[in-house]
Amino acid sequence: MLVSVAIITYNQEKYIRKAIESVLMQKRDFDIEILIGDDASSDQTSDILREYDNKYPGLFRLKLHENNVGATKNSHDIYSKAKGKYLALLEGDDYWTDDQKLQKQVDFLEMNPEYVGCSCLCHVVDAYNERYSPSEENKILDGLYGGLGNIYTKADYESGKLPGQAGGLVFKNLFKTMDTKILYKAHRIIGDYTIAMFIVSHGNIYRMQEYMLNYRKVRSGGDSWTAAGEGNDFVFLEIFNYHTCLEKYAKNNLSWDYHAKGIKENMFFSACMGYLQYPFPAERRMLIRSFVKTCDKGFYAKILLECCYYRFLKRTILSVNTDEWELYKKTAFGKMRWNNFLKCKASKKVILYGAGGGAVQILRDWYDELVDAVIVDRSRARVGKYIIGHKIFPLSYLDSVDVKNTVVLITPSSSIKEIRELLEEKGFEKIYSGCYMELNRLRYLLFRKCFIKRSYLKMIS
Repeated sequence: MLVSVAIITYNQEKYIRKAIESVLMQKRDFDIEILIGDDASSDQTSDILREYDNKYPGLFRLKLHENNVGATKNSHDIYSKAKGKYLALLEGDDYWTDDQKLQKQVDFLEMNPEYVGCSCLCHVVDAYNERYSPSEENKILDGLYGGLGNIYTKADYESGKLPGQAGGLVFKNLFKTMDTKILYKAHRIIGDYTIAMFIVSHGNIYRMQEYMLNYRKVRSGGDSWTAAGEGNDFVFLEIFNYHTCLEKYAKNNLSWDYHAKGIKENMFFSACMGYLQYPFPAERRMLIRSFVKTCDKGFYAKILLECCYYRFLKRTILSVNTDEWELYKKTAFGKMRWNNFLKCKASKKVILYGAGGGAVQILRDWYDELVDAVIVDRSRARVGKYIIGHKIFPLSYLDSVDVKNTVVLITPSSSIKEIRELLEEKGFEKIYSGCYMELNRLRYLLFRKCFIKRSYLKMIS
């Protein structure tokens, strides 16, 4: 047996036929077996599998679980039973689009034995097999697969990238020779990184630059890990602990000193920030256990301190556009300070541009200095209302003031460049930004010098 095709399913009665038919349509000059593991589906998925098994005697080998065991245990159960020299993966809601996919990938691996696996490119489709727009597709795939060349190496894995969607992989059957129980021990649902670790620890993976798979991502609902993670405050710690487990496995079993800092620092930062905002007891316990289990405790202790520092800072500062700040910090506009503003406004009228959270925060800090300030806002819904004792006026109010004797303080932390250009067109010369002036305060020194460059800061920027 040259190739074992392994398919895992769970409640995929709407899609499983298309997945199976995409395997049956393959044009090949070698024998295959099709192993399918169903994780105790509550719909008609198992009935459809029995139907195909009866229609093609001897081609299918089914594992129909009576109780739900989780995606990774389901996967391991069928992968470990594969007889083929090569293992080709597919999930029950995805499907192949090239009828020579297996032939192309197997031919490549036979002719290039130095490679352990071969993957391909994929498109993303919805529940109705409609392809996502290119921009949406890139957004979904870039984080995991974007930027890779033809050859996937350990360095790519350590950067947090995967060789491709699991349904595009064909690789040497390592489940015949390795102890692979870590696949389900590391996490009950997530397994892509574990499989990629198995493969790349034995050699490189070749990425064919051909689209031969459609990866299905249902926009809402479903039983996928992505759907389960929506709105789950604990998902960051789950992923953190998953990669901690893989780090230890790589070191103890693969002689590979692998560190997943690129992924884990983002997860730990998000979990810490979430806990500091909503200190749930369960999240505190998980944070402590995660910290105890991981290596590089000093590195993650530093992240925790950074999170405490960020919580000390105002939200308006955390949401500043970092690229815009880098652009303006060397200009006069970027070097503004509160003491300059307070001196300037002493003999002039003060207008706050914007009636959002930035204005609220500024008034809470400087209420006594801004008692006579006027607030203008572009939102008609806000006009006529009050925030902290100040009435909100429409933007047309700007046309009635003496621009030479008026100071404008921009309160939002976004679109600062556009607002400034608008004010300059109207003739205003004294224009300040509350956000940038905050960044120039001493207590934001670390943020300004170091933390603004952190990759995980972009998650809240």
